[in-house]
Amino acid sequence: MPDSIASLCAKRFSLCLLVILTACSSAPRKASRKAPSPAVLSYDYVLGPVRDDAELDIEATPRDKNPAVHLRRAWVMLQRKRPQEAVDACALVLYGPETPSTQAEAYARFIRAEALTTQGKTQNGDYDRKRASELAMDQRLRDRIEDATPIVSPDSTQRPNPVGSAPQVDMHTRSEWQPAALIRSRLDPMGKIYRITVHHSAILLRSPSERSAADQIRSIQNTHMKKEGCGDIGYHFLIDPSGRIWQGRELRYQGAHARGDNNRGNIGICVLGNFMRGRDGQRPTAAELNALESLIGNLAQKHRIAAEQIFSHSDLVNTQCPGTYLRGEVDRIAREAAVPARGRGAAAD
Repeated sequence: MPDSIASLCAKRFSLCLLVILTACSSAPRKASRKAPSPAVLSYDYVLGPVRDDAELDIEATPRDKNPAVHLRRAWVMLQRKRPQEAVDACALVLYGPETPSTQAEAYARFIRAEALTTQGKTQNGDYDRKRASELAMDQRLRDRIEDATPIVSPDSTQRPNPVGSAPQVDMHTRSEWQPAALIRSRLDPMGKIYRITVHHSAILLRSPSERSAADQIRSIQNTHMKKEGCGDIGYHFLIDPSGRIWQGRELRYQGAHARGDNNRGNIGICVLGNFMRGRDGQRPTAAELNALESLIGNLAQKHRIAAEQIFSHSDLVNTQCPGTYLRGEVDRIAREAAVPARGRGAAAD
């Protein structure tokens, strides 16, 4: 009897095993997923074809600080018609804690130029495209840059802006922040423009909304006019955390931002936020830095301003403005955006 039971159990076990093996062999095999390409700083990896499902392509990239990863993400975002995300990803390479290599900067500048062009900001991308062309070592990247939207040359047939007019950048006009009426008797004519000074508002501002920016700009004007006796807000341009550029004091009037004679021929730019280290400090956003770079580059070209004439406020007076987190960026932008020495001959016009 025990032998019969053991035999029966063995038969049942064999039958169960056969069923399991049959089910496994007949089940559809899951398609093997192609291993992602290694994250290397190369044309094939950064600018390679993008999958139909962009999210899969993003998932395939490792999550580390490799600049190639950020650049690949930027390219995927751009191909999926998300240009602002592409600009932000490039900013992680260009303005991160580590100075980018020549090759990484070339790819970042090219992708950002393409993203800005997609947003209708062709002129803002001209500097990036020109810089990418100068840095590119990969011949395929060089060819691609040459096939892209042509750079607008300062010597083109376009009529240059008259001195004192707003630079050709996307800008919110004075009326959009509803300023108080200026007091002309307290304003001096600007005269010849030959330098730029960058400030921060020293007021914490994290909100990306236009209303918050307009409110802070109005508050700054109120302080300058009522407490400091100015005829208007002291700065000519202001930049908010979302990268919007706002028109402040008209360029035909000398600013009131750098103290005394330091204001002569000096364009004042204020980046909204407090960029000091500490509990109430913050870092400038990628959008603010992009806008500052575009604005300074545009003004430097238009007014033939050399690198040594682009200052942080602390270069001129004893102050911590524009803050630890912004000063280094101003130095970098001055080196990159200013007119070369050979181009300064027009400065005395």
